[in-house]
Amino acid sequence: MKINLTYVTDNKGKQKAIQMSIKEWNKFNEQFIKLVEYKKLKMDLSEATNEIILFESGKKKPRTLNQFLNDL
Repeated sequence: MKINLTYVTDNKGKQKAIQMSIKEWNKFNEQFIKLVEYKKLKMDLSEATNEIILFESGKKKPRTLNQFLNDL
């Protein structure tokens, strides 16, 4: 995705901010939200996999369905 940015600089030429069109911002923000959701799903699956490994090795006792539902 190519985004056209305009850099805002101070009187010394130091970049202080950027500007982009609302259309490009909305597209960027939508993709960013999808990336954050993907990362969270990946982390959740990794945690679940690690928990299964602990159950199978006997290092952690599985919860009952009632315990699981009470934790929600």
